[in-house]
Amino acid sequence: MVLRRVLGASTGSLLKCLNKDFLILVMLANIFADLLAFIYMKKWFAGIAYRIDMPFGMFIMANLVIVLITIITVSWQSLRAVNSKPAKVLKYE
Repeated sequence: MVLRRVLGASTGSLLKCLNKDFLILVMLANIFADLLAFIYMKKWFAGIAYRIDMPFGMFIMANLVIVLITIITVSWQSLRAVNSKPAKVLKYE
């Protein structure tokens, strides 16, 4: 990251690059977790006398909140790293 900053990359391009990488991993984890939770909940609800339909909107809402938290966290940490002085960081490496 420091090397890209030294070569003149803008703050926006660095944030976009880092957020994209993390969002891909988070979305893959969400899809895997949603499938496992859906299968588990379907089996669990099958044993209940008064069954209810599976609320798919809850999965979507949880995924949106997780993506929002990921974007905020990665952007905040990236901004702290990007705004540091590259010469000072390279001096210690």
